Amino acid sequence: MQGVRPRLLVVPEFSATGGTRTFFLTIARYYSRTPYEVYVALEDSQIDPEIEKAARECNLTLVARRSLLKPNSLMARFPLHLIAGWLEVRPLVSRLKPDLLVVSVGTPDRWLAVLASGLNLIYFVHSYPDPIPGSWWRKWIKLQVISRMLSCGKTLVTVSHYARRQILAVWTRDGQSASIQVIPNTTRPDMRDRSHDRIAQPAVVSVITMGHVVAYKNPHLWLDVAERVVRGGAAAKVKFSWAGDGPLLEECRSAAKERGLGDLVKFLGPTDDAAQFLETGDIYFQPSAMESHGISVLEAMRFSLPCVVTAVGGLPETVQDGVTGFVVPGNVNALALAIATLVRDAGLRHQLGHAGSKRYAAEYSFPLWESRIRRLHDEMLFGFSKA
Repeated sequence: MQGVRPRLLVVPEFSATGGTRTFFLTIARYYSRTPYEVYVALEDSQIDPEIEKAARECNLTLVARRSLLKPNSLMARFPLHLIAGWLEVRPLVSRLKPDLLVVSVGTPDRWLAVLASGLNLIYFVHSYPDPIPGSWWRKWIKLQVISRMLSCGKTLVTVSHYARRQILAVWTRDGQSASIQVIPNTTRPDMRDRSHDRIAQPAVVSVITMGHVVAYKNPHLWLDVAERVVRGGAAAKVKFSWAGDGPLLEECRSAAKERGLGDLVKFLGPTDDAAQFLETGDIYFQPSAMESHGISVLEAMRFSLPCVVTAVGGLPETVQDGVTGFVVPGNVNALALAIATLVRDAGLRHQLGHAGSKRYAAEYSFPLWESRIRRLHDEMLFGFSKA
């Protein structure tokens, strides 16, 4: 490939908000710093002004991709969904003839069939598979098919060691025969930093959360914890705010209103400026039932916020209990106690938040992530790392 610009075809899965979208916008910034010729295959529903702007600024060429998967359709069932995924990608590969195919998914097996295609590729997985459902023979067949695909020597990349262990446990016959690298998330390089430290005790301590208002993010548990802390007679006045859209948004808003929590507990809906929202926070709270890594937690650490998170998925890899925040069981009592402890103690908030900011800079900053991603691309394109 000497003297020729490597051609990449990127096939990302993302929606209007969320971690997979943030990852795409972040890797787009990385590609803007490279000599690659990059094509991005998107459905019409994925293209909006922010994506069009990113494509212009990062010199990406958008190409149309037609989805063959419809919810609850025959093609959405195993193994037809694997065939459908390959049929979506194959025409683009035939036309563009990329030197490297880059797939990014939140649904782990969305385009898994490309692993058996013989293409040079990187397969980014931003979550982890659930245990295979069904009768024993259905489980056996699915395991044989998926484990065979994973044994093709292609590179999967996930965001935490927990996610890697889950993929190996669910998708391989021996719990180890697959090439899976771990590259933790980072935050967007175009996101501004915090403008000031909040060392003194504010009149109202602000506990914030960002993310989809969906079941696995535990918004009802969040509401129970918020009510317990607000009504618990903490030494300082406290308010809770959740920024994000999702199918449970209106249900949770109604529940907060029915409980008479007024302006102290709010589901705000989507935000266009995560940095501005983070600027308002004193404590970050993430009570997820499952989480592969949590980009919002990294953003909070970057903004020097102490984090209270549940001990699930990859969250304990990111937040150090008692050092950068608290990692606690997912129950009301434990979470409320951790938050109340921080609400009462401005010095402790500053100490843990400052430690979190230092940890973010040392482990998760964009320059570190960029060097890992560059090394991965160099190895896939040239067979060695130029870094």
